[in-house]
Amino acid sequence: MINKSVLSKSISFLRFPLILCFVCAHSDIRVANETIAQLPIFGYVFGKFIGYVCVPTLYMFFFISGFLFFHEHHFGKSLYLTKLKKRTRSLLVPYLSWNALAFLAIWLCQTLSPGFSMMLKKQVADFRWFDYLLVFWDKHLITGLAEDWHVPLLLQFWFIQCLIVIAIVSPVIWIGIKKLDWLFVVLLGLLFYFFPVSDYAGLRTEAFFYFTLGAYFSTKQSWWDILLKPVHLLAATAVSLTISFFVAPFFIAFCISFILLMFAATYRYIERNGRLVTPICGLADATFFIFGLHAFIAGIFIHAVERISITWTEPAALAVFVAGVVLNICLCILAQRMTRRIFPHLYIALNGGR
Repeated sequence: MINKSVLSKSISFLRFPLILCFVCAHSDIRVANETIAQLPIFGYVFGKFIGYVCVPTLYMFFFISGFLFFHEHHFGKSLYLTKLKKRTRSLLVPYLSWNALAFLAIWLCQTLSPGFSMMLKKQVADFRWFDYLLVFWDKHLITGLAEDWHVPLLLQFWFIQCLIVIAIVSPVIWIGIKKLDWLFVVLLGLLFYFFPVSDYAGLRTEAFFYFTLGAYFSTKQSWWDILLKPVHLLAATAVSLTISFFVAPFFIAFCISFILLMFAATYRYIERNGRLVTPICGLADATFFIFGLHAFIAGIFIHAVERISITWTEPAALAVFVAGVVLNICLCILAQRMTRRIFPHLYIALNGGR
């Protein structure tokens, strides 16, 4: 059986490394300069890092969310309503708060500098009445531009958007697992494989698949001691990674084994040693704030890189990228600490009571 104390410590430890991967993925300086994009080593290594580390990390957030959602091993109307109430505070309130602040910031920038188009390629002055609502749901329907995905104003909040939708339809997931067992997870995996891109905001197939995968392992804990062995998972990860270079469908197998490996290795280590004492453990409380703010800072940083006039080399690109990530994290933590101290009520809304 799972030790809840060990599980809590494991997730607390993983939060900062996972959010660090978010920041790295959104600090892709290759889009800022064609010369950087053509650097062979940096371009190749960074591309593989995004694909084989950052992408599985994103999926791991959904896995952990699904794992925690059904950890009581029972589900009924009362528990469902309780969970919706908690998710209203931890997901919906910060979701609305962050996007509202972003919209106000864009409106202010467009007022002071007409033509400003960062984050939103449409002037607020040209908004239709329902565009003000779509800011919180689907930016593509506001601009109609192919480059704008079906996401809210703040791009990274598609993750929270999907979790909100999943929380609402969670009884379907519970029934699916109880009635169809592992077959339900496989069916969602096939849906994800054949329809990886959704034209409907909040209905991303990868979100439903990895959330359900986490829920399955949470409700079927008999699998815990059998499958979640770091040595076995390390071998599975290595094999699936190697095959995925040649056979694309195995990338999903790699992501699953990678997620389980990180989850199990952290859990087993803390279970045997009591806890992990590292500097990043003290930053766990800042992770959601970093999640909410980092994309805005990354956008400014990439815009600044576009204006840098230097001879781009492999070391220079790596140095600028690392500096951008470190600066982003530091500014987010500084903003988090200041907001918590100066505007405590705003901080509670933005951080979902965390």
